[in-house]
Amino acid sequence: MKKLSVLVTGVALFFAFFVFLNVEQANAEDVSSIGIATYMDVNAQVEDGDIISGTSKGYILSRTTYDPQVVGVVASRPAIALKTKPDQEGVPVVNVGTVITKVSGSNGNIKKGDYVTSSDTPGVGMKATRNGYIVGQALEDISFTDKKTVELINVSLNLHFMQISSPLNNSILQIFSISQMATYEEPIKVFKYVVAATILMMSFGFGFLIFSRAINSGIQALGRNPLAGRMIQLSIIFNVILVIIIIMSGVGIVWLFLRI
Repeated sequence: MKKLSVLVTGVALFFAFFVFLNVEQANAEDVSSIGIATYMDVNAQVEDGDIISGTSKGYILSRTTYDPQVVGVVASRPAIALKTKPDQEGVPVVNVGTVITKVSGSNGNIKKGDYVTSSDTPGVGMKATRNGYIVGQALEDISFTDKKTVELINVSLNLHFMQISSPLNNSILQIFSISQMATYEEPIKVFKYVVAATILMMSFGFGFLIFSRAINSGIQALGRNPLAGRMIQLSIIFNVILVIIIIMSGVGIVWLFLRI
């Protein structure tokens, strides 16, 4: 009897949950995406496949490359749509599952398995070629005759930060973008990037200081004693080599520090 009571309670809670969310399920022949959508009030005219981002002013068409604020893709006929209240307005935006998504050739042709991210064209995605936030993964190939051409392809949604390029290249090239990295990195990692950026700037600054002093001193010495030109040239070359060693040492320290 006790087991029966638990079973009845579980079934009741299950149905109550779906009643509360007001699940809308489409017929198989009417489905435009195999995913779960929620209704959102988007501040723009939207179409199927548009990529949507959340902002402090509401939901809009995404218009930033590798946008960390992307919340999903518009699908007017999703397999399942959830509402928190019966009279909720807005458009269904899929954030889990497979959905037809707008893409362009901004970053070249897209092959099955390529990562898709947002672009600077409102609501349109593109092939992801560097580290950053992605919308998902392409499930089919598509070629573009023009970079501005917009097509629709099936994308398996998976909104998250993706490291695509080499960790070393990414670390050295992006250590100056601390504010952007803070949106997806843990605090300790952001701290590492800050320290790495400081070391790198100090090595370049110190190297430039030595180089400028060497050049200035060499020119002055050459003016005072033209006969010592050969020695002065060797001194300048030595200082240039020293500057290169200092800068390369800074880069090496940064590389080792970021790998810890």
